Amino acid sequence: MSALRKSKIFSKQVVLCVNYIYENLHKKITVEELAEHTGLNASYLSRLFEKETARRSRSM
Repeated sequence: MSALRKSKIFSKQVVLCVNYIYENLHKKITVEELAEHTGLNASYLSRLFEKETARRSRSM
């Protein structure tokens, strides 16, 4: 994660999501779960994550 953080500037919420995803690779993670973890609305988080990472999750 530190390499990701150094290579580009990401918001705190996106960094929290990426960390959470890496820590929970063994289970299915929903956008709602990530939204609860970050304190953001699921729809907003989905747009923010896609904008900052240029990646889209199947469930996002």
